[in-house]
Amino acid sequence: MRTWSSLTLLVATAAPTLHSTRAACDVPSQDVGCMFTQDIIAPEGSYNSLTHQVAYCKMQGYDTVSRQTSQGPSVFTSGLVKIGVGLAHNQFGSRTHPSWMDLPEGAAACGMCLEVTKVSNMPELSDDLTSWNYGKNVSVPFLAMVFDQCTDPICDQTGFLDFDIYNELQPVTKGNPRVMEWRAVDCPVGDEHKLEYLMCTPGTCNAEDPPDVPRWGALFNPDFFAVFVRNQRLPIVKVEMEDPSTGAYRDMPFISGLGWAWSGKTYEVAKAKDVKIRVTAADGQVVTETFSKQQFFESPGERAYRGGLLLQGTQQFNPSHFKAHHTGGRKAGHRRQLLRGAELEESGRGEEEVDLLE
Repeated sequence: MRTWSSLTLLVATAAPTLHSTRAACDVPSQDVGCMFTQDIIAPEGSYNSLTHQVAYCKMQGYDTVSRQTSQGPSVFTSGLVKIGVGLAHNQFGSRTHPSWMDLPEGAAACGMCLEVTKVSNMPELSDDLTSWNYGKNVSVPFLAMVFDQCTDPICDQTGFLDFDIYNELQPVTKGNPRVMEWRAVDCPVGDEHKLEYLMCTPGTCNAEDPPDVPRWGALFNPDFFAVFVRNQRLPIVKVEMEDPSTGAYRDMPFISGLGWAWSGKTYEVAKAKDVKIRVTAADGQVVTETFSKQQFFESPGERAYRGGLLLQGTQQFNPSHFKAHHTGGRKAGHRRQLLRGAELEESGRGEEEVDLLE
C-alpha cells in the first residue's frame, strides 16, 4: 500500500519542491508532481448544472447563474479560465484515500488549474457558460479550475472531469465528453490577479444564512472560523494565521467542506494589531498577507456568500518550477522532474534534476 507519511523538501531553487517520496505516477491517484509533469487520461467526462450553489470549494456565490454573476476568482470571471470542474476522487482526494501529503480531500485540489489538451464529443460553450453550439467541438487546449469534487460512482475513474455549466439543461444530446487528456498547470494569474480569501464563521457562508451582513465582525466567532484561499497560481498545502496572544503563526488544518480552520483556541481580537495570514504553495513558496483590523472586522459580508467576508489580497505566488513531460498519458516507469529557477539561470550554474520517484 502506498503511504503519504514521508515528505521530501528539495532545495534545488529559491522555491523548493515539496512532494511525497512515494509519488507513484502509474497508479490511479497522482501526487502533485505527477499531475504537473504527466498527462492524465480519462475515458470520459460529464456535466454538472452548478447554478445557485457554492459547491465544495466555495469558488462561486449562491446567486450564480452565469460566469458574470458568479463572484468567483478574478482569473475565472475574467475568462482566462474557461470553466469550472468537479474532479475525480483519485485526484481530489477522499476521506478513505487521502490526497497529496496526507491532506484532506480538496485541500490542495480546490482552485487548481488544469490544462485540457484533448477532449472529444464536447460542444463549444458560450462565454457565460449558459449555452452551447453542437455544430462546433470545443477548441483545445483550454483551462479549467477545480470548483468541486465529483462524488458520483462514475467519478471513480481516474482523471474524470465533471464540467460545470450554468443551465439546468445539459449539452448531452450527443452524449457526454469522451477521451480526455489533461494535466495540472499554473493558473494564469499574471501580475494582475492576486490571492483572495473567503472568510466564514458560524452564521455565514451557508445557504440558509441571512444574505445581508452589514459588519462581518459582528458575527465573528473567535473560537472557530475558516478560510478558503482562492485565485492562487499554485495548489495550496498549508495555511496559518498569526496568533495575537503569542505573535507566532498557528497552523489552520483543512476541514472537509469548511476550509482551513482556526479552532481549539480563542483568537484574542483585543490583542491583535492587525490580521496576518500565511499561505504555503505545493512547491514550497510562502506568501504573507496583512489586513488591518478595520478591514477584517468592520467590512460588510458578501451577499453572494451569505455574509462571508471576501478579502482581496495583494500577494501572489511566483511561477512554479514544475516542468511538463508530455507522455501521451500516465505511464509506469522512472520519471524525473526538471527544475530551473531564476537563481540558477542568473548564476549560470545550469539545470538541476530531482527524482520524482524512488
